[in-house]
Amino acid sequence: MTTEGDLKINIRLLRGYSDRIGWRWGMKSPLLSLIALFASTGIYSQDSASARAQFYRSPQLFVMTGFIANTGTGVWGADYIVNGPWTREKQQAALESWNKGLGSAYDAERAVATFKNAGATGVIFYDKWHDGNVPHSTKLTGFHTERDLLGLTLKALHSQNMKAVVYYSVGLDANPEPRFLDWTCLDPKRKPMGMAFENDWKSFYSPYRMYALDQMVEILKNYGPLDGFYLDLFAQPVGSRDKYTDAAFQAKYGKPVGEGSEEELQEFKVQTLSDYLLELRRKLSAVQPDIGLTWNGAGMGDIVNPREAKWVDSSVDWFSMEGHSWPNIDQGARLGHASDRPFDVGILLSSSWYVPVSDQAPPPAMSEDEARVSAATAWIQGGNVYAALTPGHSGIFDENGDLRVLRAIGSWLRDNKE
Repeated sequence: MTTEGDLKINIRLLRGYSDRIGWRWGMKSPLLSLIALFASTGIYSQDSASARAQFYRSPQLFVMTGFIANTGTGVWGADYIVNGPWTREKQQAALESWNKGLGSAYDAERAVATFKNAGATGVIFYDKWHDGNVPHSTKLTGFHTERDLLGLTLKALHSQNMKAVVYYSVGLDANPEPRFLDWTCLDPKRKPMGMAFENDWKSFYSPYRMYALDQMVEILKNYGPLDGFYLDLFAQPVGSRDKYTDAAFQAKYGKPVGEGSEEELQEFKVQTLSDYLLELRRKLSAVQPDIGLTWNGAGMGDIVNPREAKWVDSSVDWFSMEGHSWPNIDQGARLGHASDRPFDVGILLSSSWYVPVSDQAPPPAMSEDEARVSAATAWIQGGNVYAALTPGHSGIFDENGDLRVLRAIGSWLRDNKE
């Protein structure tokens, strides 16, 4: 529980960050906004905290890992596997080639045991990423990996009594099947909207809404029980002109999206996210009542937006942010410390999120000392840490790379946990 003393301490600590936070979030007075949020609105009150995240009592170390490929437009970091300028055809050809033999040597039982011995208590494993490629056995699309990599990992986590969370990119999907193009958000010129790819934003008012929801239910039914789902890109572009979103906006406001005011567009966006998150919880809870939910950035990036914090962030069971650099890790831990529920900060131990075409895993992004300081910064302020690791194409992790750094932070936690 956050006490008044905790609040005063954290406001004092946040003062040094106020200018930087204000620049990042576009606030004229970020410190006053944070004071208002925590002290006045009660948006993240103790009453709103969920019991579904009891499994995530701090301090804990999780591993985030899996098999995703960088076939974006070349701006998404290392291990870009498309040769030359990006085109949709090249992206699909590269992904098809990358899928062949993917994880052929991946021993999930051994990998999970290695994480556990290093000090991890659970794993967040990638399911569908922004490209739409699905790494589990699914009846909902033919666009999936050769091996059931998710199923193997969850089975290993269950057998070794490790906590299991599934990552799912819910807002973006560049699946090449024709029906997905019909579900794509459109800009004012009626052109497909994209982020990682040119047409990966999907409307939550289109049939994609149920596709994503049904796929998460499929995962829970086939591989559960799970501790939770970690949603990525849980967002929608403001003012998409696709026919599905426009029809929903018309029904609410009596006019097309293009005629909506900024206030109406923001209100509509928040309602869209809130309604979908609650529907997702209902569907998943019908299969497993105690399932936990969060999304990447929950409680952090929008914490100075009281409306979104109240109707969207407050519906998740734990807060989460990508930290990576020490200043961001420290900032996230300070904000999380003042919240009413578990929170974690992510650290990318590898130099790349993405599995390359070669069997050599990407090298680590930091030294053991840098990783220890980064992780300890979150732990000593009451948070958890997820450490992102990347294997080589065959599924082998580097004993002298990411795993060495993981052991270093896991050892620090064991030595200092009490």
